[in-house]
Amino acid sequence: MIALVDLSDEVVSSRRAVGMETLGYLLDIMGRIPPPEMVDSNEKSGDGREIEPTFRIPGTPLRIVLISEGPDSGQFLFGPQTVRDAPAFFQTVKHRPLRSGLNIESWHSSMRQLAGPMIPATVVAGLPEPLKRSVLGTPIWKVALVLLACLLTGFALRLLHWLVSERTQALEGKSWLALLNPVALLGAVLFLRQAFVFQIIPTGEFAGVIDVVATVLGHLAMAWLVWTAIRVALETSLRLRRGTARELDANLLRMLSLVSGVVAAVIILAHGLQNLGLPIASILTGLGIGGLAIALAIRPTLENLIGGFVLFLDKPIRVGDWCSFGETVGIVEQIGVRSIQIRALDRTLITIPNAQFADMQIVNRTRRDRMLIDQTIGLRYETTTDQLYLVLARMREACYAHPAIETKTVRIRFAGYGDFALLIEVFIFAKTKDVEEYYAIREDILIRFQGIVQEAGSGFAFPSRTIYLARETELDADKAEEAGAEIRDWREAGSFPFPRFSKADLQRLEGSGDYLMSANRSDISRADFFQ
Repeated sequence: MIALVDLSDEVVSSRRAVGMETLGYLLDIMGRIPPPEMVDSNEKSGDGREIEPTFRIPGTPLRIVLISEGPDSGQFLFGPQTVRDAPAFFQTVKHRPLRSGLNIESWHSSMRQLAGPMIPATVVAGLPEPLKRSVLGTPIWKVALVLLACLLTGFALRLLHWLVSERTQALEGKSWLALLNPVALLGAVLFLRQAFVFQIIPTGEFAGVIDVVATVLGHLAMAWLVWTAIRVALETSLRLRRGTARELDANLLRMLSLVSGVVAAVIILAHGLQNLGLPIASILTGLGIGGLAIALAIRPTLENLIGGFVLFLDKPIRVGDWCSFGETVGIVEQIGVRSIQIRALDRTLITIPNAQFADMQIVNRTRRDRMLIDQTIGLRYETTTDQLYLVLARMREACYAHPAIETKTVRIRFAGYGDFALLIEVFIFAKTKDVEEYYAIREDILIRFQGIVQEAGSGFAFPSRTIYLARETELDADKAEEAGAEIRDWREAGSFPFPRFSKADLQRLEGSGDYLMSANRSDISRADFFQ
């Protein structure tokens, strides 16, 4: 019946209560005046154009108009002014008798005592007269029922909240139980509102208060539910991924979920405020201007947030990576939304803003598939050519035969003449990613090189200034002769390994060494190395 009145000018949350009140006044008015004949009272604009079809009920200020916009477009309804005109006009005709087959004096008063099918009319008729008196336009007995229903529902919600809290703490990983609280609140609001509308049927100002409270609580429960659902979905996803909580992915996803939850909650609450009749457009405009001012004030923070998002997309580092940037070397301990924390070699904790870190040249040593051993070895100038050949050959053999050295990249070459030494450049890769294992392999290789140099009868050069006070000990002539003999044998046999080893020699040497990686070193982490 309230659909016969155009309520588009009324606040959404109060339309039902206002419509019921207006309907009661209309029934009282139409039952006290003669059956009307509709009078066309179409208004004209200044240039004679018709504004809209309008029909006036004679002897009343009430008008029926054609709705041109909205869901009721094309229908003839009592105009929006009826909400204000009907109560005032009723006061002028209420002394007239009501034409009705029912034993009632006023529709307006009788409708306040109406209830739904679950409250029998005989029970309502048998109530004491004091309980039928109105408070805020609603009989006292209806007010008492509403308050009692709200009290019982509140007690049930409090009990449910206690049970959910206990279960959530006792059961790890049951974060979805947190959804029960907002779902229960939203369900309670919807249930009570339907019970009030179709069973208790409050009227007047009290019904308007109920509609406003239900609108506020319903939208708060919906915003709470959306916020909690986004958070629970994120935490469940992170738990299934089994990633560390300090990774940028987790922190950034938490930030995005927070922003998404805030945006969703704001949209829901804004819809509720609009239903309450508040000027949302003006509020949002003010918030937009205020947001711009805040954005300018927190520009460095926004830069770090954007830097964190860039790191999330590019993923140059992860928690636990050993990296260097500038002159700093350390292990990444935490990647946050605003900054990155790195544990340096001296165990100090360095915090770098994301915006600054994203612009740095980052060297991620953890992501190396091989670790380079780059050394320059200097032999004494007394080393003969044959001895130099032998040292180079033995060094290459040792590297080709070493099971922890990448044989395809072995490069050991005579590099030139230094100020005080014959220079040999060693450029090889260890087949490991672990720092401690790398140092063990490099140590083993360098010790083997020292033995090779000694076996060849040569020695390592070092910068020095020598004052000859006695005759200097000569190099081992026998060793030099042996080295020369071995080189001559290579030449005569056609197996001289210069400028490179033959394929047959490489196949023979591949992995034939006796170096064995220690199992107790492979499980040493980079973090252990820095401790």
